[in-house]
Amino acid sequence: MLRKNLIIGMMFLFALSLVSNSLSAAGKKDLVDWETFKGAWFEVFYPSDFIVRTSLVSKNKPGQIDSVFFSPLNRSVEFYAFAPLYGYDPEDIQIKSNENLVSTSEKKKNSIITKTTILSDKEGKYNRTIIDVTNTGPRNTFARQIFGFKYVDQRTFDAFNKIFQKFVKSYVPVEK
Repeated sequence: MLRKNLIIGMMFLFALSLVSNSLSAAGKKDLVDWETFKGAWFEVFYPSDFIVRTSLVSKNKPGQIDSVFFSPLNRSVEFYAFAPLYGYDPEDIQIKSNENLVSTSEKKKNSIITKTTILSDKEGKYNRTIIDVTNTGPRNTFARQIFGFKYVDQRTFDAFNKIFQKFVKSYVPVEK
């Protein structure tokens, strides 16, 4: 009887921790705990159990970062963010020789151009989606953000797509 009550109590505490975590993650109801990554010119939220791998050093803020990759330990999925002060082509996510171009599309709304590119590994090991957002904006400003989503299969895409969308929506430019 004591063992049964202990198990029920542990299950209750586990369920309570899930509810608590889901309410604290960026004020949204989900089961992901979020951390904040601060780049040279941007901030994004990423799942707290993901590993951070910085990539391109800022051309305008030496020692700070313009691009970064996030992935879980098993590397079944990878998120990417790139947001420099002035747009330039990031070398770290260019199409590789072992990749095929699946599709590309472009949408323009006012001064914002969104280009979506889908790539697949020639051996079928992964797919990746690159979302390139350029704002040619007012006063001849030029801002660019690129987000990437690499995944091993459709099931992984389905499991992480909503988390990736929240990752993208968490982007905030930082001017200091």
